[in-house]
Amino acid sequence: MLHFAGAARIVAERIDPNTRGPRALADLQARALAALGNARRVGDNPHGAELDLLNALGRCEAGTGDPLVLAEVLERLGIVYIEQRRFAEARAHLAWTFRLYEQEDKTHEAGVVLMHLGIAALYDGASKEAADHFLAALPRLDQVREPRAVPGCLQNLAWTWADCGRFEDARDLVWQSRALFALDPHPLNRVKRLWLDGRIAAGLGHPGRAERCFLEVRKAFLARKLPYTAAVAALDLAVLWLERGRTAQARALVAETLETFGLLGIAREALMAVALLSHALSQDCLTVAILQSAATDLQRVER
Repeated sequence: MLHFAGAARIVAERIDPNTRGPRALADLQARALAALGNARRVGDNPHGAELDLLNALGRCEAGTGDPLVLAEVLERLGIVYIEQRRFAEARAHLAWTFRLYEQEDKTHEAGVVLMHLGIAALYDGASKEAADHFLAALPRLDQVREPRAVPGCLQNLAWTWADCGRFEDARDLVWQSRALFALDPHPLNRVKRLWLDGRIAAGLGHPGRAERCFLEVRKAFLARKLPYTAAVAALDLAVLWLERGRTAQARALVAETLETFGLLGIAREALMAVALLSHALSQDCLTVAILQSAATDLQRVER
């Protein structure tokens, strides 16, 4: 992907402006830079991706003023800012992108941008706003054109409702969407839906089912060599055990997850949550409230 995007940028830079006009050429160069920036993002080089996309914005200014070219660049830059956890900038860029797509009657594209806006809001702790974006995205998404978009949006909405404590709504949505979820073959998404099922079960007062889900989810993440995600999921299990009076098991599991975080290294945004957990464990004052707060923060970083 990176190889072909880089080749496209080189070719676009070498085209004689007289063959198609400098403004049209600037549009083409902007799109090539946007593709290269997206390839760098996928290749886990967010800084390089941002530079390419900022250069693409500069080419847009020299271009024809085509709103769809600008929307393509802004959308990809917004996604990069989400991954950099620069949520205010991400939401600003994506809001502009949404307006451009709406203006050009690009309904599906506008729906996809609303999904990204919802994700940015969810990661930023604005769950109600995130739910509003996901709900607004659903009727705009073209299931035939992009089959995974609707199940992904529904799953994000169910997660958001669970985060808001709307467990019955989340349960009903998952049940009504089961046929669509079955069309998504990605094994990791199935594991995440099982994790969601466990959180819903815990919220609805079904601890036995929740425990089975959390144990299976943790095992599945470990089998896929995702120890950080497994450790984050384990905190939901620890909350459940602590609520049921299984304090020794909960403490042992929290200690194990803290060891995992220490071995792997963690994102800067997660340091406070881990420090809080470590202090509570060392001072023998681990409570459900502390554990839930830390788990919520760490899940947000993991997503």
